[in-house]
Amino acid sequence: MQSKGKNRKLIFGMCITFLFVMLSSIPAFSADEIMGRLSSFSGEVLIKSQGSWAVEPEAGLPLYSEDKVVTRIGSATITLTDGAVIELKDNSNLRIEQREETRGFLRRIKTVERKFRLLLGKMRFKTGTSSVNNTLETPTMVCGLRGTAGTLSIGADGQTYIQFSDGGPSYTIGEFISGVADDVPTEIASMTDVQRAAFVAKAAADQAKNASAMAQDATGTPEEQQAKAQAAYAAAKAAELAAEEVKVQASKIIESNPDPDVVEQANAAIAQADISVEEALKAQQDALNAGALPVEPGTYRMPKVAPRVEPPGFEVPVEPEPDIEDTEPASEV
Repeated sequence: MQSKGKNRKLIFGMCITFLFVMLSSIPAFSADEIMGRLSSFSGEVLIKSQGSWAVEPEAGLPLYSEDKVVTRIGSATITLTDGAVIELKDNSNLRIEQREETRGFLRRIKTVERKFRLLLGKMRFKTGTSSVNNTLETPTMVCGLRGTAGTLSIGADGQTYIQFSDGGPSYTIGEFISGVADDVPTEIASMTDVQRAAFVAKAAADQAKNASAMAQDATGTPEEQQAKAQAAYAAAKAAELAAEEVKVQASKIIESNPDPDVVEQANAAIAQADISVEEALKAQQDALNAGALPVEPGTYRMPKVAPRVEPPGFEVPVEPEPDIEDTEPASEV
């Protein structure tokens, strides 16, 4: 009996220890905490901030975890709170996720994990303080960084290229080519799934903003009820297409990313987006029942190609890129 009692206490103690360790590694971060800012931009730049595509770019615009910056014929410079700098060229699609994690049992250690997910285009990067763990993600590769500056790019064939001008990878999963990819023409880049989804989500957000303004103007008039219903419909449509954009970019990761953890996170994002789509469709039906008129799908179209705007030169202070011989990627960690 004593032996059984001891075993129960031991098992109970192990369970408590396991639970404590698991809880100690749960990410702790605030969605309202500023991660960085849009330092400057030129040309056509789309911003998704805190889940909304209705945000207009402006110098100094605060950015938060899971925000996206998408360029068409334009460029954008992002400065993060630790001094890291990212510069995007034409036809780029970037999502940044940052979170604080607390790990350890006897000794609690806080770390900041930051992930740059580039789905299309070209970005030059320079990391900031060493206390932040920076990771590059593309549809085909994951790469941890250590004290690094360089260029990450994706070619028209979907292949990932990395050119380091300082430092290098701490680990890699998947393969990359040493160098810089050729620019993808705007006409081709704009037809990719990830860009189209972003453009359509932005168009829906703008339409929702306009419908809301019209409903405000209609206050106190006979058209007030119908205008409010139309605004509700447009807002629900924008929510649906924003969730669909999440599904498109997550599907791109699931399609060919070799890291099972990244794929698992993408699957979770799709599951949550499916819930958001279902809720948005119900809200649309409620708006239709209240008097809204359905909007034709063709209303949410990709924009026409704008005249080219030459982006400003990169401002990240890095040394001239040395010649790099192709070598086998670092082993997985």
